[in-house]
Amino acid sequence: IVFPLTTVWLGLSLVASYIVWQNKTLTLNERLRQDTQEITRQFTRNTERVQEQMQAIEGLLLASDDVSRDDFRKFVSRLGKSDKPGASFQWAPRVKLQERTKFEARTRRDGVPNFSIFEWTTFRQSFAAESRPEYFPLLFVEPNAAAKQSDIGLDLASIPDTMPVLISARDTGRVTLVVSRDWPTKTNSQHDLVFYKPIYEYHTEGESSATRREHLLGFLRVELALPALLQSVLASGSLQDREVYLFDATDEDDPLFLTSSLAATQSLASLSGQKLPQLQLTSNQTAQTELGGRQLLFLVRPGPGYSWIDGIWDALGILLIGTLITAALIVYLRMRDQALAQMQQAEKH
Repeated sequence: IVFPLTTVWLGLSLVASYIVWQNKTLTLNERLRQDTQEITRQFTRNTERVQEQMQAIEGLLLASDDVSRDDFRKFVSRLGKSDKPGASFQWAPRVKLQERTKFEARTRRDGVPNFSIFEWTTFRQSFAAESRPEYFPLLFVEPNAAAKQSDIGLDLASIPDTMPVLISARDTGRVTLVVSRDWPTKTNSQHDLVFYKPIYEYHTEGESSATRREHLLGFLRVELALPALLQSVLASGSLQDREVYLFDATDEDDPLFLTSSLAATQSLASLSGQKLPQLQLTSNQTAQTELGGRQLLFLVRPGPGYSWIDGIWDALGILLIGTLITAALIVYLRMRDQALAQMQQAEKH
């Protein structure tokens, strides 16, 4: 009778431990799933806020035929006063070849003495932009940080792989997102989100591509530093203990690693080799969102403070208690059997 009873009791202990472990695991996974959705929601909301600001700046540009540098600076300053992290808002008007000389002269008179439309070499040396039908030089850049001042006059069409983006945005009338690095590329430069919004002389919804091309005024360009944006999303106390990895999954076969919540503590070189399949080998949750025609994928894992052992302590405790009770039961049953045997032997004598 000892063997069946102890086996059943130990079996029940194992079953109870497994159920507790499963419930603990499911609870942790559900919390991780909820946090992943919250991170994605807040990230999307922050980028939607940027697009709302772009619409407001579009209104400023259309309200006057001659928006000054000071007007643009004051408007953007009020617009993004409380935003963290701050975006870089840039205006690149369309300048036709025959208007180039007059445009450069007028800009010099308006407060940029050495202004000219230029391009960068791969070694970040400037030279006069080559002759082409039209240009999209950066005219206003706000906030006008020292690092951005040297970009005033840069023809956006000269940046590698940018002209197809401008054409697509121009012909569709949609805000288009590009994931890019600094051009010319700097050592260990991070990825940025760069939005391009075409600005037309009037509302062109439903109009043909040809009509849009004819009435294009220029492009509103906005840069958002990805690491800073992600850190602002994770500023909430409930989300700080999470490892977040962001990928551009527009190409489903080869998602591009963009940034991570670990970027502040680890070098870019050590993070840039991250691959999605490798990160999915451990506990994780993923969420995907569409932004400006690109698919961004968030992979969220428990933070470094989490250990898989934490999830099984309760189960191990129940198993240990069950084992002790089983051992005590075995001792009790053996002592009882010995007592019965002694009584039976005494009765025989």
